[in-house]
Amino acid sequence: MKSLVLWLLVLITSGITTTGCHPDQEIQVESEDGVSPYAGTWAVSGDSGDNRWQVTFDESGQLVSFINNAGIPITVEEGGAIIQLATGEIITYYIGQCNTEYDASNRLLNLSINDQLFIIEHPDGRQIEGYKSDNFVGTISEDGHTWTTNWRDIGQVIGWATEDPDRPGKTLVFHRIENTAP
Repeated sequence: MKSLVLWLLVLITSGITTTGCHPDQEIQVESEDGVSPYAGTWAVSGDSGDNRWQVTFDESGQLVSFINNAGIPITVEEGGAIIQLATGEIITYYIGQCNTEYDASNRLLNLSINDQLFIIEHPDGRQIEGYKSDNFVGTISEDGHTWTTNWRDIGQVIGWATEDPDRPGKTLVFHRIENTAP
């Protein structure tokens, strides 16, 4: 037990610690050199709210990291993160299944980040727990620099009402800020 507590303290004091993204399926790359045409880092412009999104795909087309739109940007690689805020709250964030699908015939990219669990522990002992799923579907521009998506996020804080899964999505426009594609 002491070693588990010590390990958690190391994780918390190191700022952000990451643990594993679990791909839902293999990704089929459709390019002559085997490098995904959408490999690289994509970001939404701006610095607040929904504009904090940033995603990075490796050369195989698999999601390797992202910064989400949570109250504070959280970078997650390999499945999770633990962050201690200056106000004393500790946020533990776990990622479940990731799914990336790309249709080269119409440059349609679909990214799903599902079954995300978050736990927020307040200094006074209160705890908030919930789940979240994000889905981005959209076309990459012919020049490969812009990905215009319909973003749908569904979440639930345990003990509160579930968000309406049928509400319309929101348009988010990602710009490629780092290109590792051919």
